[in-house]
Amino acid sequence: MAAHLLAAPRAATALALAGAVLLAGCQGAGTVDKSGGSTVVLRLATIDKVNNNGQSYGPEAFVEAIEQVSGGRLRVEVTPAYGDGAHDAESRLVEAVASGDLDGGWPSTRAFAEAGIPGLGAVEAPMTLTSYAAEKALVSGTAGQAVLAQLEGSGVRGLGLAVGPLRRPFAADGPLLGPGDWAGTRFRVYNSPVQARAMRALGAEPVSLGFAWVDAVREGTLRGAEFDIAQYESNDLNAVAGQVTANVVLWPKVFVLAVSEKRFASLDEQQRGWLRDAAEQAAQVSVDAEYDEDALARKLCERGVRFVDASAQQLADLRRDLQPVLAELAADPEGRPVWDAVSAVAAEHSGVEPLDVPAECRRVS
Repeated sequence: MAAHLLAAPRAATALALAGAVLLAGCQGAGTVDKSGGSTVVLRLATIDKVNNNGQSYGPEAFVEAIEQVSGGRLRVEVTPAYGDGAHDAESRLVEAVASGDLDGGWPSTRAFAEAGIPGLGAVEAPMTLTSYAAEKALVSGTAGQAVLAQLEGSGVRGLGLAVGPLRRPFAADGPLLGPGDWAGTRFRVYNSPVQARAMRALGAEPVSLGFAWVDAVREGTLRGAEFDIAQYESNDLNAVAGQVTANVVLWPKVFVLAVSEKRFASLDEQQRGWLRDAAEQAAQVSVDAEYDEDALARKLCERGVRFVDASAQQLADLRRDLQPVLAELAADPEGRPVWDAVSAVAAEHSGVEPLDVPAECRRVS
């Protein structure tokens, strides 16, 4: 089924989702639950699009699979750009799912702490999960179960996890390599206490911004941002923050395929089974997919983006300065199960995702 979902015609999907967006304002008009009827409408939302960077395979497969496995008896309406690009949009999405105002979506783990749901922060432990192999192991193994278990009693039902993009430092006015480059730098983070603590540990000033970070860099009030190569290329940002630290992955963006507990409880067992099956298939699609950042990096190279490797000493210095953040995550009793799971995955997958970039676009510090 995973291969089938990946091969599904995207034009049909786009048309279906476009219609879904138009219907989203009806707030579930025509929906039914256990009391009768044969079609249930699920109102999902995302702060971006269904596949905003061309490599968000899990969320896209989740939307497709819900309707496919149910034979059309579960119908999906997707509201994109939830929160209008605000820095706290994703946490507000989590809150809306927890309260039952939305039926579900796929917020990433970074959003839950500011929504009042602690314990997932270790997924963003800086410079810890640094490859797609590590992320795939997290999503598909017992570590992922530990992450989802943190949501029990929160109002959010985590059906599964899906692989998302790796986030690297993007900067203007030179790359961010060793701690000396980070000191005093105003750097965009995305509504995450762990990201903010990591920046402070490096001597930088964390600034929580949504889409507005691009304008802030252009205005010179912000040096850079944690971002991913696929989204940067998709947004056609070129050299706005065109100095990328190639061999530093700060953290992954891991999607949580989620539904409201209230909505889940209103469904019958067959409908719940369809949702579980859809999430399982979507997670597997994200694990089976290839994440070709090399081709995207070459495109960015042609547009003036440059990739710089931090030296071995600079990497060691970064890890040294980030140790207090890791120690705090390890000591957090609420998040300890996730920390232990993430640490085990990281021990098995310790390498940084490599980038094959033309020599003229790359240098070593």
